[in-house]
This record gives sequence, C-alpha cells and structure tokens, in this order.
Amino acid sequence: MTGSSNGGACSGKGVYLKLSVLFLLSTTIYVYLYSNITMQTFAIGEVMKGTISDIQRWRDKMEGWVQMIGGGSSHSYTEYVKNTSFPYSGHNVTRPQVRKSGNNENMVKPMSKLIFLPHKNIRKSTNVSKFNVVGDKPEVLLTLFTSWPTKAEKYVCHNNTIRNWLQLKPFIQPILFTNETLLAQEAVEKGWDVLPVRKAGRGVPILKYMYKDAMEKYKSRFYAFSNGDILYSHSLLDTLNVVLNSTHIPKGKPLMVVGRRTNVQDVTSEEAISGESVYKTANIRGKIFTVWAEDYFITSANYPWKDIPEVVIGRRAYDNWLVSNARKQKHVTIDATDTLVALHQTTKAGNQEGFKADNPEYNHNLLRRMYHQLHYSAGLTSCTEYYTHHSGDKRIKVLPRKIPRSCFPV
Repeated sequence: MTGSSNGGACSGKGVYLKLSVLFLLSTTIYVYLYSNITMQTFAIGEVMKGTISDIQRWRDKMEGWVQMIGGGSSHSYTEYVKNTSFPYSGHNVTRPQVRKSGNNENMVKPMSKLIFLPHKNIRKSTNVSKFNVVGDKPEVLLTLFTSWPTKAEKYVCHNNTIRNWLQLKPFIQPILFTNETLLAQEAVEKGWDVLPVRKAGRGVPILKYMYKDAMEKYKSRFYAFSNGDILYSHSLLDTLNVVLNSTHIPKGKPLMVVGRRTNVQDVTSEEAISGESVYKTANIRGKIFTVWAEDYFITSANYPWKDIPEVVIGRRAYDNWLVSNARKQKHVTIDATDTLVALHQTTKAGNQEGFKADNPEYNHNLLRRMYHQLHYSAGLTSCTEYYTHHSGDKRIKVLPRKIPRSCFPV
C-alpha cells in the first residue's frame, strides 16, 4: 500500500509540474504576441496620423490655390492679400530683402517651408477718422513684430496669426524676424515685412536687437514685440489711440503697455478669420490668464532698449523683469488688460511653453549674474502705475492705480 501511495503522489506532482510549465509557456507566448501586435498597431496608428496630417496639409494648400486662382481674378497673389487689409491698404511699405543665414553661429538656421493661406476679410473697418492721416495715408500707429521657428504642430496657429495681424494694416505694420529663407518668402508673399535675426542667444532671438532694428527701419508711434500665437482685435487700436491722447499720462517719458492674455484652446481658422470673431471667441471661450504672464510689450519710440540686458524671447523671467525695470526707471507703465483683448491660441503644448523649451532658465541665469536681487513679483501686470478701463459710456479711459504692497520693493 505504501509503494502504491508514493507512486500516486509522484505521478500527481509530475502532472502538476507539467501543467505549470505549460502555463508559463502559454503566458510567455501570449505576452510576446500581445506585445508585437500592440507595437505594430501603434506603429500603424502613427503612420496613419502622419498620413492624415499630410492629407490635411495638402487639402489646405489646394484650398489656398483654389482661392487664388478661382473667380477669374487677374490680380497677383500679393495684390489679393493687399485687398484683405483695412481701408487705405495701398499704403506703401518697403519690403526688405531677406538675408540668408551665413556662418554666424548666433544666426537661426533655415528650416522647412510653411504655407500661409489667403482668406476673405469679413472684419468691419476701423474708424479711420480716429487716427492721424498724413497726406492720403494713415499714420502707422504700431510696428508689431514677432518670431517663431517652423513647427508642424503650430501650423494652424501661425497661419491664424499671419492673417489676423495682416488685417490691422495700415495702422499696424506686422514684421516677422526670421533667418529661415522659405518661411521669410512665405511671410512676404502674404503681406508681412521680414527682418533677419541679427543676434541670438542659444539660437533664440535677443529681444533688444529686435526692437532696435524695428525702430531703426520703421517710423511709428509705438513698437511692440508679441508672442507669435497671440491674436488681436480692434481693441488694440482703440486702446492705443486712447493711450496716445490721454491727458493723465506724463508726456515725453518712456512708456510701456502690457496686459494679461486670454487663453482659448484650439482656435479654429473660422474663429480667427476677423478681428470681430477673435473678440467674440475670446469672450465666449476664453479664460483670462495669470498676472504673471505678459505676452506683448508695447513701448514708445523713445524707450531705451539699448540699456536692456540681452534677454531672449520665449523663455521665462524676462517679461516680469522688463516691467519691474520699467517701474524702477520711473517709466510710464500701463496695464491694458481690461480693454485690449489678446487671444492666446492654446495648443497641445499648453500655457507654460517657456518652462518646457530648451534652456528655460537662460534669462533667469543671465539676470542673476547681472543683478544681486531679482524681485519678479514687482513686474506683474497688477503692479503698473496706470490701467485702462471701460467707463459707463463704454469709452476707454486711462486711470491711475493704487499699487499693492506686494509690488514693492522695486
């Protein structure tokens, strides 16, 4: 009986061992097959995404070509773009020659081509009578410039900006700073002016030289850098006109206008097609952003940009430092948030792109080497000396502000 019992136990253990091995083998095969199938599915998905993206880009190009060629128009494409601007769009502005990047390591390298599409302008005309007219041409109120590298994920965003800023002509002169030859050609074809990036830090344009070059080449009442994903409406012109004629602001002092932006997720071409639709979209879908973020810097023609450190755009710290420095130097500072709609086109990159970019601490490290103390909180939009406000009769006024204690010391 004992021998028979031991034999049965051994037999049971052998069966259990075989089943265990079979189970492990089956599990290994399943995991292997599942992993392969998952990776292949992911790869196919990525290929399909790229294919769909290519199809969409070609569709957009075809739509642009149809709009340019269709309707039996004999005008050139440049003439077509001119017809999308405000009244007096025949305003002549010299088109600078685009310089190809040389061996200077500070110059931004050429990249791929980016197409900007034409569109039909449905924006109501700005009241020309509110602005000065020299001869038969309106005075340029603002020279507005920006810079960006070619990025596929920013295609719609930058296309919207090109069209939006173009609608502000001739009162506003849009400029793109770039050393990308193909990108520069596209911008010129669509009605913008282009200037080369004269000096950069780690491949990123240095802000002060952008101002100096724009101020040297163009004559206007104001000059401004703006991030390339910001859209504007008639409120920009209206606000600057009031600032220009305000009796509350000391005359002759350097002046800086800043403001908070309004974030809108995934702005469509239809929402960006006119100043009116930008204004409406910002009010319906927009969310006002923090007082820490400043995306545009509108300064007077006498602003001393030559004295500003060589901070670069698109990286954190420079915006708050610029405002705090303006306050320290007793320049006029104005917060235009209440009256100037600056719509930020929020994409998948989110609302903190400066923190995610290469060398995000570039400006902070530069400023820290130059100054013993950095009080960034003294450079918030809420720390400015003046602010713009809609009064009861819907007119814009510039009012003095009681600056919070948190804005000191400067």
